[in-house]
Amino acid sequence: MKHLTVGTAGHVDHGKTALIKSLTGFDCDTHKAEKERGVTINLGFTHLTLPSGNIVGIVDVPGHKEFIHTMANGAIGIDIALLVIAANEGVMPQTREHINIMSMLGLTRGFTVLTKIDTVDSSRLRDVEVQVRQYVDTTFLKASPIVNISSVTGEGLEALLSELDLFAQNIPERPNNGPFRMFIDRIFSKPGFGTIVTGSALNGKLTSGGTVFLLPQNSADVTVKGIERFGKHVESISAGDRTAINLSGVRTRNIQRGMVVADRLQRSTAMIDVKVSLLRDVPFLRSQSDVMFYAGGYGLKTKVHILHGALLCSGENGFAQIHLPSPCVLRHGDSFIVRDSSGDRTLGGGTILDAHPLHHKKQRGSVVSDLTDIDSKGISELIAQNLKRRSTVATLQDIADKLNFSKEELLPIVKNELPSDIHLHDTAKELVMLSETTADALMGAIIEHISLFHKTHPFENRGLTEREIANGLAIDRISEEGRLWVVRHLLTILDASGQAQNINGTWTIPRLLKTHHHTLDPKAAAVDKFLEDRGNELKLPTKPEWTALKKHINISDKDLKQILHFLHSNNSTHKTADGFYLHVNVVDRVRNQLVDALKNTKEGITVADFRDIIHGNRKTCLAMLEIFDAEGTTIREGDYRFLATRGIETKQGEGDCYADI
Repeated sequence: MKHLTVGTAGHVDHGKTALIKSLTGFDCDTHKAEKERGVTINLGFTHLTLPSGNIVGIVDVPGHKEFIHTMANGAIGIDIALLVIAANEGVMPQTREHINIMSMLGLTRGFTVLTKIDTVDSSRLRDVEVQVRQYVDTTFLKASPIVNISSVTGEGLEALLSELDLFAQNIPERPNNGPFRMFIDRIFSKPGFGTIVTGSALNGKLTSGGTVFLLPQNSADVTVKGIERFGKHVESISAGDRTAINLSGVRTRNIQRGMVVADRLQRSTAMIDVKVSLLRDVPFLRSQSDVMFYAGGYGLKTKVHILHGALLCSGENGFAQIHLPSPCVLRHGDSFIVRDSSGDRTLGGGTILDAHPLHHKKQRGSVVSDLTDIDSKGISELIAQNLKRRSTVATLQDIADKLNFSKEELLPIVKNELPSDIHLHDTAKELVMLSETTADALMGAIIEHISLFHKTHPFENRGLTEREIANGLAIDRISEEGRLWVVRHLLTILDASGQAQNINGTWTIPRLLKTHHHTLDPKAAAVDKFLEDRGNELKLPTKPEWTALKKHINISDKDLKQILHFLHSNNSTHKTADGFYLHVNVVDRVRNQLVDALKNTKEGITVADFRDIIHGNRKTCLAMLEIFDAEGTTIREGDYRFLATRGIETKQGEGDCYADI
């Protein structure tokens, strides 16, 4: 079964309500005032079963000019428009105004119903048919059928049903994969049930028993007790349905017409960028004019700030920013109308391009250019511009929440329609996106981060790992996998341009490596010479000697640790388990002496024997033997060391462990 709503339009007393009653048997004028005045004042609702079995909701709107605002609210969510024109009067002022409103609200489908044909003769009927055809062919109903009917005699009703059924079969259903959104147009309480609200579901799907939010107030703890569609209880409703929802957890006095029933929190806005079109019978609209703004279920008095020039002239369209006096829940693609400040005359309407824009304090060509792109390219351009405004990375969920869409709605657009300057990657957990501007800023931050590491660790022969870089960047609200992809992606770009380089699994800045790693810093050279001098004396430096060295070359304890770590990383020194540093040149020389001595004895040598060979003290000998045991030059058995196979083959300067810096 399709989820569609049919709505009437037309001048007062042209037979809209009578037409619906003749089709459905239901009189939509249910209020006492409507009976007394003989005109529709409030929105009326019923449903109709078509010959194909499809059931459509029907909205009956008031035709009197005093209730145009009610008509505008009722037109929200209509899929098929029935323009009702009485044969005895023809096209009248509200005929034109209603069709203008429906056009501005984005309706594109419908046909004309010529009523009261029993009140005119055949000549008059032919004349009015010509007049009506000439008029409707200037509207979105161009080339659509005109069906003649009489609600009194029933003539033409069968043809009307067939035409309506054909339209319903050919209209695609609204997608229901977005957030559920329904503007409330009626609120009442029913004994035994409590609070009931009605409206037309614009987006998404809602299931009975779930939690809902009343927006923009964000009312919490409201649940759906039951749902009715066409007077019957149903488990769920979808976009396009006319429905009544029984709510618990909220009183009727706390609900207002125009509020939104939503299945999740959605962002409200008090400022929107729009494309607005002026009707041809309106002379002009001056910037900063007071107007009545109608969108969804909202009717608000506000000002229109035109973004190019001082005014719009008759029939023109342009871009404007509207500042709303109270928050509304709107999104890209929503339609609106504007009427004069007294609400007596429709001026025009249009489409919301950006429901969460920046504040445009001045008229700028760049703003108009951006809105022109959104108008022509659609939501893919809006997503791209939102990404360009951000200074950091965004996920698909971030963008969906910002724009009041769902990830399911945006995913095919993001994957297939975004411009080439948007970087994106679909991880196992999320889809990550960033603009070229953000990528440039983050690459600058990466270079600065690595440069700072080099500056604070001038004697390190390494850079930063991808994870260290990721932890140092302001990339929030995405997974670790997403952060690492961003860093790898940007490092690949930096590597290709020669701005960063991967050396031994860490990322460095090549120009800084030339300064810090290919030649020794003077202070590092001083420490290197100090260790070699002490090693040649076969002594380990004492604490007072280290203190004197630090004072002599003006370095701190932290600087000394960095230099020693740098020298050790560059194989300029050996470090023992006890934290002693021995210069590689000294160790190489002593190793050769030890190997020669061990080649000439099968009994091995003791620490005392080794001390006699190199003429060093016991502490230095133990430190060196620890190194030779660890590297596999010697094998220890009790108090004796023996030459290992590697010791026989190793010569000074050979092997990875002993490379010169």
